Amino acid sequence: MDECKPLAVGRIMLRPIYNRIAKLGKAELLTATTLFVALGTSLLTQSLGLSMALGAFLAGLLLAETVTPAAYWEEHVIQRNAL
Repeated sequence: MDECKPLAVGRIMLRPIYNRIAKLGKAELLTATTLFVALGTSLLTQSLGLSMALGAFLAGLLLAETVTPAAYWEEHVIQRNAL
């Protein structure tokens, strides 16, 4: 169960942050925060001697647990598909 503690702590920290950003209605801030979380977890796992891809995967797990408006994700899926 010790392996789940970082995910639980991340989820507890990220939910209020994302709820606050969603209330503000700033899509740019939501995007920047998401990129910061993904990059931060990637760099953290790399500093622990693990791969950055694992960090990105963990960031995806953390972000999947946040409650964000569906319209935001629909908008950014369209942008991702454009790339």
